[in-house]
Amino acid sequence: NLFNQFEESTLMFIYYYYKNTAARETSAKIMMSRGWIYSDVYGLWLVPIRPLTVETEDCWEGKFKCWDNIDWNFKIKKGIKIDPRIKSK
Repeated sequence: NLFNQFEESTLMFIYYYYKNTAARETSAKIMMSRGWIYSDVYGLWLVPIRPLTVETEDCWEGKFKCWDNIDWNFKIKKGIKIDPRIKSK
């Protein structure tokens, strides 16, 4: 799959720019296969930076790399708390 070769920033662009398309779905699947989780709570794509402060089956808390779709770049956010079992996109 060509999408597997794309950098994460390209996948993020596709995800946010091409709404309601197969390309968006494919980019989301690739991101999830790379460990990213979309959080409806934060409205962000997140990937944990380990070690986390808390890492249990139902709670991950700590620092996460996230995609800021306002500034169109990656940022590090502290104090994020998510349920990793919830795969929402």
